[in-house]
Amino acid sequence: MSENFFKTILNFYKKFISKLNPKLKKMKKLIFLLFISLISTSVFAQLRLDENFNYTVGDSLTAHGWVANTGGITNRLVVAATGLTYAGYPLSGIGGSTVVGSIGQDVYKVLSNNDSSGSVYCSFMVKVDSAKTGDYFLALLQTGSTSFYEGRVQVRSIDGTGNLSFGITKGNSSTDTTVANIWTPHSYTKGVTYLLVLKYTFIPGLANDAVSLFVFSSGLPAVEPAPTVGPISAYVSADATSIGRVAIRQGTTSKAPYLTLDGIRVANTWFSTVASVKMIVQGLYLASGVHSVADFAVLNVRAGTSPYAIIETSTATINPTTLVASFTLSNSLPSASYYLDTRYRILTSDRNAIDVYSAAPLPMGAYSGGAYDFTTSLAQAFMSNQVATFTKFGRYSGDVNQDGIIDGSDLNDVDNGVAAGASGYLNIDLTGDDFVDGGDLALVENNVAIGPVYITP
Repeated sequence: MSENFFKTILNFYKKFISKLNPKLKKMKKLIFLLFISLISTSVFAQLRLDENFNYTVGDSLTAHGWVANTGGITNRLVVAATGLTYAGYPLSGIGGSTVVGSIGQDVYKVLSNNDSSGSVYCSFMVKVDSAKTGDYFLALLQTGSTSFYEGRVQVRSIDGTGNLSFGITKGNSSTDTTVANIWTPHSYTKGVTYLLVLKYTFIPGLANDAVSLFVFSSGLPAVEPAPTVGPISAYVSADATSIGRVAIRQGTTSKAPYLTLDGIRVANTWFSTVASVKMIVQGLYLASGVHSVADFAVLNVRAGTSPYAIIETSTATINPTTLVASFTLSNSLPSASYYLDTRYRILTSDRNAIDVYSAAPLPMGAYSGGAYDFTTSLAQAFMSNQVATFTKFGRYSGDVNQDGIIDGSDLNDVDNGVAAGASGYLNIDLTGDDFVDGGDLALVENNVAIGPVYITP
């Protein structure tokens, strides 16, 4: 379906919705929302995997989305009865676990999305009962591969008793294990549950991606701390083109540990609840695909059902290059589906664009704020309430008095500002250059002819 189709439907809606009685208005909105939710192509997930092993005890992991890639059915990985607990970890104490040993079935699970930039974080709880000279038991996998392990978490016995050391290597080269400082600088104890976080960071260039390992014995920092090991990029092994799987591996008899594994989580952010929202403000957007200036935005996280109460509010800067605003939310956000009600600029007196809702309620929760892109289609906004801006889509500029419609009163305010030579951070400056001039006047004049309005569920 073309963007022109959406424009036609939206214009029809705007012309006639005001003439309908309230009940019919509501029905029309619901029908339209259902329609666009079916064709929307939004991606809203920074979370790639949550695995609690919350299945019937004794079930093979391959019965629950895991795929065996080596070892056949020898020493199958199955669901164990007792799960691990770690205070403050969101996957603590849910369901069972799995026990990893040596020589047998290795498995992987496909992540909900592939990542080829930024960082990938894989966290999990582990309790090591015995360890030997050192082998890896969990790793990330390159998308589509069953052998290109990228980011390998290892454990070894230090002195043959109860003292352990965790380590990290990057890829398939045997020399990765000889790189300096890949092991934790102090020991850990067998039989104790630890929280580990593997971090894989994509870096432009060849064979220089970095891996890090965080080991926690208590607590979970809200802000990413310095890693226990790394970041290390001095490996000769090749970089991953993208990460799309997580793997559990049972190693060799002479090297492998015996351990319990639980609560595997893969995401592209640390343990904070961040909603990353990509948005375009019409007046700021340039043909080069960036905003002319950095400016603020407000996110109201609203309940997905009437009366759509505001659950949380956050403010962030729209990055002028990436067009992304990263809104930090509380880590107590209840898991539910929410509307994203987004506004350009902070103060009511300084807003000058039509506010925009997400097309439909979106799943969010603690440590899983997600990502949403308004710029890919008109249909990313509720009732397709956006405008084409070069090759992307953004919110209409020009509602300088914030009454929910761009009309003659807005045009009059901007016209008066032009006549007065107004300057500064003003609501009548639509282009963000701190001057009220012909560019602002032309933009609001064009939008008055369209008559955009603020549309809510």
